[in-house]
Amino acid sequence: MKYTDSRGGQHLIADMKTVKLVPAYKTTKKKRKNLETLKQADGSFKNPAHTSRYAQLVKVESALKRQLIHRNPYNLEEILK
Repeated sequence: MKYTDSRGGQHLIADMKTVKLVPAYKTTKKKRKNLETLKQADGSFKNPAHTSRYAQLVKVESALKRQLIHRNPYNLEEILK
């Protein structure tokens, strides 16, 4: 799985250093939570682009989380909150 940073660069999650994984996980989680505010009452989005972006963010977030759990950095519980 690949992570796209703010500059448009794509990185393989498995090749990223642990120091870069933590902020990547936090920003991806924040982006996903911001998209959740756009959900309608039935749980769907009005715009299909939001639906696909949300699905992509969920996949990337789970891949980053798996990699963090695998590497088990210091203060892991605080990071995954």
